[in-house]
Amino acid sequence: MDCGLWCVFSERRRHVEKLWRRRLLVTADERRARRRFLRLMRGFDAEDVEVLRKAVETGGLDAKLCAPGPPMDERPEEEPQEEDSGLIPQIDRPMSMPYLCCKMWRWKDLQVDAALHRLEALPWCRFGRVTINNATVSCCNPYHYALWIRAEASQLEDCEVDEDGRKIEPKKEEEDGEGKTIGNGHLINPQQPSTTWARLERWEKRERIGETIPLTGQFAAIGLLAAAVLDAQPVSSDFDLRNEVSFALIRQSDPIGSQNPPDVWLYNSGTRPLFLTISSSTAVSARPEHLRRLTPGYCKPRPSTTSPRGGGDGCGGSLTISVGKGWGPNYQRALALDTPVRYEVSFAPQSPTSL
Repeated sequence: MDCGLWCVFSERRRHVEKLWRRRLLVTADERRARRRFLRLMRGFDAEDVEVLRKAVETGGLDAKLCAPGPPMDERPEEEPQEEDSGLIPQIDRPMSMPYLCCKMWRWKDLQVDAALHRLEALPWCRFGRVTINNATVSCCNPYHYALWIRAEASQLEDCEVDEDGRKIEPKKEEEDGEGKTIGNGHLINPQQPSTTWARLERWEKRERIGETIPLTGQFAAIGLLAAAVLDAQPVSSDFDLRNEVSFALIRQSDPIGSQNPPDVWLYNSGTRPLFLTISSSTAVSARPEHLRRLTPGYCKPRPSTTSPRGGGDGCGGSLTISVGKGWGPNYQRALALDTPVRYEVSFAPQSPTSL
């Protein structure tokens, strides 16, 4: 017997209850927070609730689809004007839903630091942010967002730090003859030429694993992330999966959606920090000038070998990425050659106008 709408509503309630149990935030008044949470979830379609549930339960491993949330430009009529319980932060409304979902299910201690970071959608988020009838609707999948470190802040780093914060920057959605700008401001070019802009190698200590991989797309998803996103160049092997590697290399202008020359950004989608350095030499044994640490969930531009601004300097060079293990005087390993899971990315010199 077909249970019809009753089964749909019952399944939706189960998904909502699972999302409530998975929340990271705990407030002083949990009964009131739960009421507000249930009112909030009414604005999601049933299929979007299921998308959220899958993304949260798998820690982003099943997060391909977008989950558009309710518009936040108007306060719900049934919501009384009362003191906030801490569940819904008082922030800029156009991006309050993505910020809230990221805080509930991904970054409990998410804070605002406009000088250092911004919360932005990643390029595989197809929905992004859309304005419909003067109301802003955004994708609320927390694994479609990253904390993008500002290029100027990244270049001021001379030591290993764990950054926190977010920044929202409004941007115009434009179209041109060569591609289309989707809601999150990233440029997706359906006729993008397959020009090799970098080559990736896997290393286990001093032994190279497998073949050299040419990187040709706008962004490459490495390891576990390859099966979790759309539109990326998938780069995955048994070595990556066995070591639970998950990161992306993204060719992106800064600010997002601008006409500035693209630079390469590194996004850590895994559960362990990434240690990285860039050298003007392509030799694996080149000693690093500065070792930087990239915390899970953050996205930063590659360090520059010459330019103080970091991005778009047109240089080649080699980026060393070690998963979970640092090296140098403050670590057990003196050289990058001794790290157990390492990736070497050799960049081709880039034209300022190339995409």
